[in-house]
Amino acid sequence: MRCTLPPNPRGRNERAVMAETWHAHPPTDATPGGAARPGVLAITCMKDEGAILPEWIAYHQSIGFDHFLIFTNDCSDGTDAMVARLAELGIATHRDNTRHPGQRASYQIRAYRRALREPVYRAHGWAMVLDADEYLNIHAGDGSVHDLIAGAGHPDAISITWRLFGDSGIDRYDPGFLTERFTRAAPLHCPRPAQAWGFKTLLRSAAFARLGTHRPLAPAGGDWTGLRWVNGSGQPMPARYRELTRGNWRSAQDSLGYGLAQLNHYAVRARQSFLVKSLKGAAHGGIARSLDYWMRMNRNEQPDLTIAPRLAAMRDRHAALMADARLAALHARAVGWHRACIAAALAQPDSAALYRGMQDG
Repeated sequence: MRCTLPPNPRGRNERAVMAETWHAHPPTDATPGGAARPGVLAITCMKDEGAILPEWIAYHQSIGFDHFLIFTNDCSDGTDAMVARLAELGIATHRDNTRHPGQRASYQIRAYRRALREPVYRAHGWAMVLDADEYLNIHAGDGSVHDLIAGAGHPDAISITWRLFGDSGIDRYDPGFLTERFTRAAPLHCPRPAQAWGFKTLLRSAAFARLGTHRPLAPAGGDWTGLRWVNGSGQPMPARYRELTRGNWRSAQDSLGYGLAQLNHYAVRARQSFLVKSLKGAAHGGIARSLDYWMRMNRNEQPDLTIAPRLAAMRDRHAALMADARLAALHARAVGWHRACIAAALAQPDSAALYRGMQDG
């Protein structure tokens, strides 16, 4: 299926703006006492996320992330051009993650191995792997990432558990802020499906030699001794998580903790948008985005407005991003692509059947 892309703003060649250089200066944020704070880097893989990219960037800027290392591949909506523009503005570092013959299927594994070799990674004291549908929702202090680190006692790694957010009964796509539209979520105690308690990890970049999608895979020097790894309540992670065994990408009854932070996971969003997601596939090459996936991940049992106090600052950051005419035009183009993709999907029998299944579900 092909979605019609609106005309390229100003007629520019997208490849001409695919910057490969880190333009940002090292973070200069300081603590109230005057000491420099270590910078915080977000690392992500993206494909066709342009419609939601500015909100995601703005939100994480507003809670204290200083820079974004973004790997893109096979974009049809202009996400790669948007990230290149963010690189020109000093907000992001852009890397092409196109799969070449003979390379492994997982875009994520490839990207995270490369990330460790990046100067921008070494220039930041903290790093976190995040997806475009994940928002770090911090309950500690004023909601900043530095409040989270302090609240957890300045450990080496903090694993923050997902809270699944459903479609909130919303059928049609709207380009408004997803953090304001989708406010219903799974219960806090939700051991099933397995994905409900998946986690992502904010970690001290110098402390680890390998990164995974969800967690550090190996400590620097190969020795876990002396490293402090805590959960989202600041409690020690059980020692078994040091092993790379099945299931050690998610929380369990003895490792779950939402006291300091949770990771809002907007895995489905509006039903029409899920059609686009189902056609795109997964960056790790794994689970199909099918009706079964939607039914498992579409959790709406409880309202959750805990992110709301952070959204005014996010809106301010978003307005600053959209003040850049080039970025705003590229975003409008991505929104147009998303709408066109929905229309094209609804014209296909398989996608139309998926849509009916979601409506009936």
